[in-house]
Amino acid sequence: MKDTATRDALLTERQGLYDDLLLATSTWITVTTAKDEEKITACKDQRAAIANRLRSNYWQLDPYLRARTFMDRTGELKPPNCHPGEESLPRIGGSETEETAKMVKVEHIETIPTHAIQS
Repeated sequence: MKDTATRDALLTERQGLYDDLLLATSTWITVTTAKDEEKITACKDQRAAIANRLRSNYWQLDPYLRARTFMDRTGELKPPNCHPGEESLPRIGGSETEETAKMVKVEHIETIPTHAIQS
């Protein structure tokens, strides 16, 4: 936990992955309006890959954020119970999950006329 340089590098990488995931999710939602299944699939695959990288990043970051507990020291929190290795992580976007982008029209508060806002 004293290796703050590695922790900070992993946290910086994680922030970039969050940004990438947000952008990929936004793109996925946008392409659903085109009803182009090829583009939708490509966007879902890209988003799933980023989500899996984010998951992997957490387990790399875990030793720098969370102190080991009694259960860690006694071996209770070892694969497959916890701290999964890459091979035991379920993959996001695989055939076992079905994802659908849903869009909701949102009117921003700044665009609502003041006379339409009731107290």
